[in-house]
Amino acid sequence: MQKAGKTARHGDLNFLAVDKMPAKAKEVASFVLAEGEQTGHNHTIQGRVAVLEHENTMYMQVFEDSVLTHPEHKKITFEPGVYKVWKERERDPYLAAIRTVRD
Repeated sequence: MQKAGKTARHGDLNFLAVDKMPAKAKEVASFVLAEGEQTGHNHTIQGRVAVLEHENTMYMQVFEDSVLTHPEHKKITFEPGVYKVWKERERDPYLAAIRTVRD
């Protein structure tokens, strides 16, 4: 198991430690950070964590060491703090567009 630093990557998810949570962020009910569109495997955070969203961006408020799991990736431990979460994007050369990477 590895420990997340200021930045981390877990499959198609990216994490960046930030100083604080946006003031108007709203808590979401799920601890599934991303659903596996291709495999059905989910990126799930386990521990004392609040998952929030603000302006279509997801954030994690981690209150104690918490573990991110996915069957196809190594587990990552996140220390207490606030993390911005986003899905990896790529350029589609055939459509000349940016799209979200599908796990």
